Amino acid sequence: MENYKDYIKAEIKNLEAIEIKEQTIDGQETIMFTIALNKKIFTFIVFHSTHDGLVIIQTFTTFHASYSAPDVEFYQILDEMNLSSVLGNHFFTKEGDNHHISYRSNYLSREDDFNGHSSFKEFLAASVGMIDKYDGELAIL
Repeated sequence: MENYKDYIKAEIKNLEAIEIKEQTIDGQETIMFTIALNKKIFTFIVFHSTHDGLVIIQTFTTFHASYSAPDVEFYQILDEMNLSSVLGNHFFTKEGDNHHISYRSNYLSREDDFNGHSSFKEFLAASVGMIDKYDGELAIL
């Protein structure tokens, strides 16, 4: 079912995203896009595939702030954020000596229900909304 990708890209465009492009990362098909939130540009990766009649989607992005050595209190704050997150979860990624907080969310749908279904539109908007919400909270840490 190839046209599900067109539906994903159309919904991304509806978010006023820019630089939408398809790319394969380690054999996994993705759609990458950038979007302005809180006067910052975020890059999102939408991993997507089909399997056994399902469309499987995962969004992923990383916040801008970096942290050199997160302590226990910081992990507790991250846990609190995860408890209040509607769809996905926050976790640390490490690049060199710097730690970043990343976010991912997951969506499953039957292939025959996917195109035009409002739940994906709502999922995508909510995933981007979570970044908008938590970016402001992380800025004060």
